Amino acid sequence: MRVRELVRRLELFAPLNLAESWDNVGLLLEPSCDTEVNRILTTIDLTEQVLEEALAKKCDFILSYHPPLFNSFKRLLQKNAKDRIVMKCVSNNITIYSPHTCWDSVHHGVNDWIISCFDCSSKIAITPSQYLDTAGMGRLATLSSPQPLSTICDIVKRHL
Repeated sequence: MRVRELVRRLELFAPLNLAESWDNVGLLLEPSCDTEVNRILTTIDLTEQVLEEALAKKCDFILSYHPPLFNSFKRLLQKNAKDRIVMKCVSNNITIYSPHTCWDSVHHGVNDWIISCFDCSSKIAITPSQYLDTAGMGRLATLSSPQPLSTICDIVKRHL
């Protein structure tokens, strides 16, 4: 599959307009135009150690939940870990994509997955999306039956 097709599919699942206004989501680094994607590495945070793993596994696409590129660059220097990550990805033709708050907001996304460990009689987005009726940030859920806090904590621990 090519980069553009993979990005299109990711954005069909969670459109970029679901992201919080402050967030930096979507295709963050495209070292070459529409290259073939052969191996994808997924991670919560793209660190130098994670990038080394991606290189060792010959990955050419990194899906990093948290955006590793957030602030503007004025220069790229070897003394900064974020800069080294960007330069190494470019030199190794690795694409970076971050879904962050899009995946938090989307129906069947991160917030729905977290709450899915409970039997709920209802659940709604705390802050509904202005773009999709089924999306929004956070979840407010009503449990089907009351549970002690210790039981709720145990359920969450097992789920995560």
